[in-house]
Amino acid sequence: TVFDYSVGAKGGITDTISWDIRGSYGESSQTQRIQGYTLNSRVRDSLLAYDTTSCFAGTADGCVPVNWFGPQGNSSWTAAAIDFLSDESTVQTNVSLAQVHGVISGDFGVSSPFGSNPVSFAVGGEYRKYHASQQSDSLAAGGDLGGAGGAAPNINGGYDVYEAFGELIVPLIQDRPFFHDLTIEGGVRYSSYSVFATGASGYNTTTWKVAGSWAPVESFRIRGNYAHAVR
Repeated sequence: TVFDYSVGAKGGITDTISWDIRGSYGESSQTQRIQGYTLNSRVRDSLLAYDTTSCFAGTADGCVPVNWFGPQGNSSWTAAAIDFLSDESTVQTNVSLAQVHGVISGDFGVSSPFGSNPVSFAVGGEYRKYHASQQSDSLAAGGDLGGAGGAAPNINGGYDVYEAFGELIVPLIQDRPFFHDLTIEGGVRYSSYSVFATGASGYNTTTWKVAGSWAPVESFRIRGNYAHAVR
């Protein structure tokens, strides 16, 4: 089950500069029903038996022994035995994201001495809050499901982040011989994280990029980009 709601507004500050702000909140919820797996503990109980009719004391209630080493499909594989060896398990996973984003963008109304397009920019900020949880029943959390790939422990945590960013695009030379267009650009983003977990602390990151493009003629362009990212 997934839902997501968003709302926003935008408008102009000048003829060439505008603002845009929006917010959203979404959740996803997944219930996983795990069927058809044997239970490791009940397989052990079934193996630790006096014979094909009775289990040792201390085994699970309703234990039905099976002759695992007899002929295939032997008479010990009854419906009751198969029902005892397997069970249904459930895992509930919930994820949510809340975010607010605002940006002011446009151009300064001025261009370089050799360019025709104005210098453009964008500055803004963003806030995001993530949360996730996983609730498993005792079979999934304890790793009792045979062949399920291990235990699925309960988890509950999240983090939030405040960000500020800016970008600048500067057309240096345009409509000149061998310089149909020469443009450089750059951007930077600062992020401050807080982690919601016992003993965890926040951390800060700064990412940035510089790029440029050169079109000697209208039909041919060379572009380059160098960036520093944090994951």
